[in-house]
This record gives sequence, structure tokens and C-alpha cells, in this order.
Amino acid sequence: MLGKDAPPALTVVGVSALPEAAMRVMIEGTAQLRSEFPDRNRMRPGS
Repeated sequence: MLGKDAPPALTVVGVSALPEAAMRVMIEGTAQLRSEFPDRNRMRPGS
């Protein structure tokens, strides 16, 4: 169960305008543990 001790992982992607006025948007959520999937772009040698 999610709570203050284990917040959900969230990525938000936005667009300024949709190509068609009637276009619908689908939202998909995925939970993951950050410790299992290290962010190699932020990891630097010596940090």
C-alpha cells in the first residue's frame, strides 16, 4: 500500500495542443522501486 513512507513513482508528460479537438488521452501508470532501477543519467563517478 502506498503512503508517506513509499510514495508512487510518477512521470508527467504534457502537450500544448492535441492534433484533433475530439482526441482522447490515455493515462497509464507503472509503479517501480527506485532502488531496483538506478538512474544512470544522474549517477556520476565520485558522487
